[in-house]
Amino acid sequence: MNNVGGDNIDVDNVSSHNVDNVGGDNVDFDNVGGDNVGGHNVDDNVGGDNFDGEIVDDVKDEKNVEKMNHGFKRSNDVVPYVGKIFDILDDAEAFYRNYGRKEGFEIIIRNTHKRTNTNEPSYRLLICRKGGRVGATLLDFGKGKRVKEVIPRMNCGARMCVVHKVKMDKWQISSVDLEHNHKLVSPEKVQFFQRSLNIDPMTRSLIELFNKSRIETSKVMKFLSETKGGVENLGFSNQEGRNVICDIRRRVFDSGDAECGLLLIRELQENSFGNFFYRVDVDDENRVRGLVWVDPWSMNAYKNFGDVVTFDSTYRTNRYCMPFIPITGINHHYQNILFGFALVRDETEASYKWVLRTWLEAVDNKTPRTIITDQDIVLGNAIAEVIPMPQTKHTYCTWHISSKFPEKLSYLYTNYPEFKTEFNAHEYKSLTPTEFEGRWEQLVEKYC
Repeated sequence: MNNVGGDNIDVDNVSSHNVDNVGGDNVDFDNVGGDNVGGHNVDDNVGGDNFDGEIVDDVKDEKNVEKMNHGFKRSNDVVPYVGKIFDILDDAEAFYRNYGRKEGFEIIIRNTHKRTNTNEPSYRLLICRKGGRVGATLLDFGKGKRVKEVIPRMNCGARMCVVHKVKMDKWQISSVDLEHNHKLVSPEKVQFFQRSLNIDPMTRSLIELFNKSRIETSKVMKFLSETKGGVENLGFSNQEGRNVICDIRRRVFDSGDAECGLLLIRELQENSFGNFFYRVDVDDENRVRGLVWVDPWSMNAYKNFGDVVTFDSTYRTNRYCMPFIPITGINHHYQNILFGFALVRDETEASYKWVLRTWLEAVDNKTPRTIITDQDIVLGNAIAEVIPMPQTKHTYCTWHISSKFPEKLSYLYTNYPEFKTEFNAHEYKSLTPTEFEGRWEQLVEKYC
């Protein structure tokens, strides 16, 4: 090497015969394969955080991409390394985020540079969530408001920089620091990280496909987590998966189905000489988010047999997966009868409140003596606020409770064949609270 000007030059495994006139500071060549490497052929001059967003030069063709990846590639491709190539910026971010979850830290975007002529990103710096200056966290609990706690910064230096190669139209890792100055999170606690708010298009399409096949959201999430090797590797929470289903529900009335349904209901109202009751709830974009209707026969049935009402929100429409709520009861022949119907876009407390208030309006605000539901906490809160509890008792459906027995009591069912008979007798044949408590104590003493 002749006439090399500069400081701190680190050259490893350089296959070259004539390296001349390399000028500059902090030039780092690792595993570079080729001849006649001159100062004008240095690809990038990215040093730490002070990146000016300009690309000095790009790799000339796709063959050099393969050479670069091969030269820089380590034995474990899940660990970030300088020179790794990504097709798009989202892939780079997802790669570093997944690496962070495996190691036990979360990442954030520190800054992004854009080209002035196209306004397209040219550089992005991703850092550990605990990176940045150390500062005191101020929590104000005044005025009865709860302020969310923030994760304190510890000036962690772990980071990954990616730059856009114009000629290749790809993204490349320009620098990376894997060292942390804090303790990493254990793998079993990674699932509690704040999840990314974006679900990749392929996963979103898969969720929508399962939804069209009427597969429950919980089973879809279980399948996706198993394919990724666990919930911690999924990249988004169970709630965000359900939000995809909510998006489908929000689009349901964009088509002509809602209009056709409302035309049918209006026709039924005209044919019943105005006795057919219905109400429609719309959002700010004039899209239907709730519908309640009660026909004259149901109104009359409720006046005669409305002491006990079942409010079942576990049904789903087959096409849009929207909660369908039949309001039912039992007549003097122990036959199921209908007191009304509701269709809502989501299962929020506000939606349930609207349904309950609207249905009570249809039945002249006559409250039932007992209302039976499943063990939905949101629905229970809505009932407690809308329907006065001294006049109405809220109980849980025994069918929904007993459906969990095989899972919760599997040990007793397997090892004590007589337990199921005794348990069912205790559950269904106790006529008074005293008798119920007495049989329960006997079961506990015998099997526990």
